[in-house]
Amino acid sequence: MTGNTTARTQAIELGEHLREVAAWNVRLHLAKEELEQQTLCEAAGVTKATISARMKG
Repeated sequence: MTGNTTARTQAIELGEHLREVAAWNVRLHLAKEELEQQTLCEAAGVTKATISARMKG
């Protein structure tokens, strides 16, 4: 594996990890505030399917 391939792979893995952390934080905030995904959808102007897909990764 070359240095560029390794760096790219690490960047991809980091991006996936950050998406997981962000989704976890959103779920935590929704639970803390006793909000439903639909409230988030309306505030963000996106469909529930979009939010659901993002939350699942």
